[in-house]
Amino acid sequence: MSEAGSDAVVEVEGLRKEFGQLVAVDDVSFRVEAGRSLAVVGESGSGKTTVARMIIGLERPTAGVIRALGRDRSTPARNGAERRRRGAEVQIVFQDPYSSLDPRQTVHASIDEVLRLHRGGSSDDRRSRVLPYITEWARGAEGLSGERVFRGHSQMGAMREAAVAACAPFDYVLSPTSPIPTYAANLPGPTNDPFRPFELIAFTLPYNMSEQPASSINCGYTKNGLPIGLQIVGQRFDDLGVLQVSRAYEQLRGPQRAWPTPPTRPSRETIDD
Repeated sequence: MSEAGSDAVVEVEGLRKEFGQLVAVDDVSFRVEAGRSLAVVGESGSGKTTVARMIIGLERPTAGVIRALGRDRSTPARNGAERRRRGAEVQIVFQDPYSSLDPRQTVHASIDEVLRLHRGGSSDDRRSRVLPYITEWARGAEGLSGERVFRGHSQMGAMREAAVAACAPFDYVLSPTSPIPTYAANLPGPTNDPFRPFELIAFTLPYNMSEQPASSINCGYTKNGLPIGLQIVGQRFDDLGVLQVSRAYEQLRGPQRAWPTPPTRPSRETIDD
């Protein structure tokens, strides 16, 4: 475990969580440095969500150390101000929209609530912080009746049923992860059109809705050296099978190129100064 003030955004060491006689998490350690990402892969029930819940403070670890941005958060926050500070540093994004989105709130209200809690300021100040693309997208729902909103929300359930039915005849489905390798990094999406926001996720969104396990691995490179993503999708609850097929593909594919070195970011001390 590195000391406070390191370049790690999140660090955990020896993390353990017991629920009575059940040990849900046992001796988990990792660190995520600024500019990097980490995937924790495992079957359903292996403790992945419990680790995330401990990091953001929804569960208290039985043992171990959790540090975010150099500050220890192994114990519960002592007051409301500390809880808000912690919430502004590390948050969880649930994959299932039924868990992460409140159907009683508008898109604008959901975004504004986060900004109000963690950034403060007036309503106009908060609105100015929202990407214009998202603002225009949210405005597209102005004037919709409650019936149309309900029908639109219900399409997530319809998409779930359709994806499961379409995959039923197959053990696994292989598809691209994206219709294009990449797009300009300063754009919110490849079309830069708030009324056409979903083209980029057409291959992946259905399986988020259907709760089917899916992996994304590199299967080659473009002429410019950019990775090409392959998605491997399995039947619901077949997490192990998806991991096994993914591992088999990784062993059969050709040599992989080294990851590019991320640009150096200013330290937190420099930003605070």
